[in-house]
Amino acid sequence: MNPTPDAASRQPDHTWPLQSTDSPNTGTAHVFLAPGHEFVRYPLLMVEGFPGSHPLSYLLAVMDQHRWMDALLGLGYDVILLGLDQGADRIQANAGLVEAAVHKLHGLTEAPLVLAGMSMGGLVLRYALTRMEHQGRVHRCAVMLTLDTPHGGAYTSLAAQWFAQHFAAVDDGLKSLAALLDSPANQQFMLQWLQGQRVQASPLRKQFFDELRALGDYPQHCQRWAIASGRGSGGSNLRAHQRVLDWVDARHDHTAMLWTQGDGDQPVPLARGRCAGVELPALSLAGEVNREGVPGGQGRNFRLAADAAARIGGASVGLLTPVDGVVPTLSALGLPADLDPLAPIPPEGAKGCPFHAYRYQASDHPHLYFDADTAAWLLQRLGRAERLAFVDPAFDPHDLAFQKHPYPVYARLRQRQTPVLWVERYQAWWLFAEGDVRRVLQDPTGFVKKLDPEPAPPARIAPFDVDDYLGLGVFASDPPLHAELRAHLGPLFEQAIASAATVAEQEAQRCLTAMLGEPPAAGGRIELITAYALPLPSRVLFRLMGVPEAHIDLLVGWVTAAVAAHDITQSAGVRLGGGTAAMALAAYFQGLLRAPLAARPVTLLERLAASAQDGGLALDKVQASVVSIAIAGYLSTTFLIGTGLQHLLANPQAARTLLHGNAAAQSAVIEELLRLDAPAQIVDRVAAQDVQLGGATIRSGDALMLVLGAANRDPRAFDDPDALRPGRPVEPGHLSFGAGIHHCIGAPLARVVAPIALRALLGLRGLRLAGQVQWQADPYLRGPTSLPVAWG
Repeated sequence: MNPTPDAASRQPDHTWPLQSTDSPNTGTAHVFLAPGHEFVRYPLLMVEGFPGSHPLSYLLAVMDQHRWMDALLGLGYDVILLGLDQGADRIQANAGLVEAAVHKLHGLTEAPLVLAGMSMGGLVLRYALTRMEHQGRVHRCAVMLTLDTPHGGAYTSLAAQWFAQHFAAVDDGLKSLAALLDSPANQQFMLQWLQGQRVQASPLRKQFFDELRALGDYPQHCQRWAIASGRGSGGSNLRAHQRVLDWVDARHDHTAMLWTQGDGDQPVPLARGRCAGVELPALSLAGEVNREGVPGGQGRNFRLAADAAARIGGASVGLLTPVDGVVPTLSALGLPADLDPLAPIPPEGAKGCPFHAYRYQASDHPHLYFDADTAAWLLQRLGRAERLAFVDPAFDPHDLAFQKHPYPVYARLRQRQTPVLWVERYQAWWLFAEGDVRRVLQDPTGFVKKLDPEPAPPARIAPFDVDDYLGLGVFASDPPLHAELRAHLGPLFEQAIASAATVAEQEAQRCLTAMLGEPPAAGGRIELITAYALPLPSRVLFRLMGVPEAHIDLLVGWVTAAVAAHDITQSAGVRLGGGTAAMALAAYFQGLLRAPLAARPVTLLERLAASAQDGGLALDKVQASVVSIAIAGYLSTTFLIGTGLQHLLANPQAARTLLHGNAAAQSAVIEELLRLDAPAQIVDRVAAQDVQLGGATIRSGDALMLVLGAANRDPRAFDDPDALRPGRPVEPGHLSFGAGIHHCIGAPLARVVAPIALRALLGLRGLRLAGQVQWQADPYLRGPTSLPVAWG
């Protein structure tokens, strides 16, 4: 592999001498800055492979394939090539150099790191990152990339090993090769090691991989990508037991014959010959697979043997095959060792594969080579440096186990060195730390609902996006429109809520009567959400708004359809139904708001219409706000009833406080239930400027998803955050209803209705859960969709 003239003459912008954090080993980092950078901003660190001490021109040759390094620099990455001065030493001893480089980069930039390793350098990197995570140390690595790394082991032809060992005394080159074959690092990754006539896996190899497994095997807090230099189509490159070298040196009475491995159960000769007239012990081996012929990155072990033979002398040196296998594709991709190495490579996502993305070549190439398509694949995956994001591949907000209990996952994500996560499916940054979430909520100029203050309404034939019909309302607006809407809505909503307790008591009694029957049954069983938690708060809200009694069930059906459509995993049919329901809600409230006003407006809708007319506020903006209130105004209470009841049944003391305590104590229970299980788990914002959040670089226009449920259980803000403790200090206060100018306008209604609804339920003798609870599939929401209970 030869560098282009440009690469060969390329000089680093900086050179850093490095000392391992835990061994005497040293190295050098060659720093190449991206155009326009005066210092390292977005680092991509590549770790050198075995045996280290390669000249810079060699490292540049690897990096310059298909102008890959120029492309990386053009994307804004600062490329750092880490050379290992003692690359043949144990892999663990050189891992400290990676850690030293990472610590230095942490002092220079807060950007995520791309850490890569070529050949053995990938093992050095893998060990370093895994050890750092095991010890709880920060690495801030977003992507770990390995290039033709022997994760499952490397092959060095046994015949070539035999040749180097037995003729080392007569050739300095072979003497050096024999020393490298026996070096600690080579023993750690070589599958078959020849000691005298014994073929074995070295004890150092077993020790190294046992230690790796004990540490965690692979780093978990980063994306893991791999490139193999070999093909993935299966088959073999070499015939089993093929003669590869005939050598006769009559002058010195040297001879050697070398063969590839066999593929049967019977031993076959791999090497025999004489050195200075002394017959050498022949090497034979039985094997199931010709290991040198499996698809993979190719080496020059047979060529090295032939070159040495030519140096020593002799009239006859016959090299019958120039290449053999070094790093099998199977090994470079970390695929399980029990897979057939001659079978085609399975697609990404194969069981047992540690890599989230990988690439192999169309044909077998020399070790560390990759083709132009692979270079393009990698560049496309990386993208521009400033857009590189921390990604947690284990995070799936639509996993059933997550939906049932998301808080352990949130705790893990808060504990990351960067508690800000890019989630590709949502094309958004998710924020989990209480400090980051509160900061965004309380900064309405730096973080807005949308950058475009008033987009044109969508022109669509079929409605698929519920949010399209809410864009002009108070929930989705920014100042100054938000302030104007809030000034009209707030006082009138507060007036309506003044009678909420009376209406809630009436509706609770109505629902209980329907549940218990007439006369009341001593015991029973029911699905609580549809029978109680949904109708009670929805009827309270719609009665306060002034919706005719006969229309309430119809509106609840539309709201249910609109909410279901918010889940991005739903089918097109569900999303179409939700969009249609949102249109129906908009049309319905448009009709009520535009009805002729009475002389004395009584209902909330009548007062809103009159206020808009008197204040010169466009009625379509009031209408959008009313639709938002209809969709979001009672579901928080529905979900709070469902989650709160489960917590209270598990905590009798809190239940007794809610039933019999004074008003302040009852309020404390409700606030703690809201903190433990925020009904709205996520709210959205858009960054209006470039900013650093949680160690991540957020760009203007980036979407943010503020995970209120994670923030509410952040131990940096709340002691013992997973426990129900109603006596918590008032400050800092939970974020379940948001904070700042967008603090939920309907929060007072939930605080009135929920305790009334829960107290009525807790009065049932022997109330208990009576079946499997089903949960919302939309990560934005937290509440059961089915909650079977029994009493009596």
